[in-house]
Amino acid sequence: MGNKSKLNAVGILEDNDALRNNICCYIDAMPDYFIAFSAPCYSSIENKVIDCVPDFILLDIHLKETLGIDVIPKLLKRFPNTSIIIMTGDQSEEHILQAFEKGAKGYLYKPFTMADTISTMQSLVNNGSYMSPVAATKLIGMLNKKEPVVSIKEKFALTEREYEIVQLIKEGLAYQAIADKLYISYHTVNHHLKNVYVKMDVKSRSELIANYLTR
Repeated sequence: MGNKSKLNAVGILEDNDALRNNICCYIDAMPDYFIAFSAPCYSSIENKVIDCVPDFILLDIHLKETLGIDVIPKLLKRFPNTSIIIMTGDQSEEHILQAFEKGAKGYLYKPFTMADTISTMQSLVNNGSYMSPVAATKLIGMLNKKEPVVSIKEKFALTEREYEIVQLIKEGLAYQAIADKLYISYHTVNHHLKNVYVKMDVKSRSELIANYLTR
């Protein structure tokens, strides 16, 4: 599978045999690359000794046994310094986001040329990540649709003191312990909490915790 004195080792997980073999032949013919492993599914390499840690793994998003995205954590646990490149014809925005959240560094859309595999790996070396223009456009569109994260303080217009008390309740402190920590009286804590309950539309500490502080 090539001369292992070459610079970059590449692993391939792709269940399309013809595509996998074509990628193998092309990459192994490149002067700076060799194939560390090539398999149709993760289970094929799960208990197999890999002689050389791959610098890159080309990962099909739809493997026969599972979704490729779901094996990203397993691959990174085994090869923590490896850059994972997703290969897919699926343009699902959700899959793009999930892949990057789980640790993928590149996204390569099918159909792609064999030269695209090398240019993507070179981009990862130079820039740390790579996304095709189509994937980038979809991901940006999805992120723009997401609602901005608003804190409890902003959402319910809590004062600084009310927010401090809510945070201490979240930590599990009793009213007297909160009073001692903030150098205020028990009755002052109780007064602030009554205001919090009104603003957050809850009737008790337990309801406050159940509705907002366990999320």
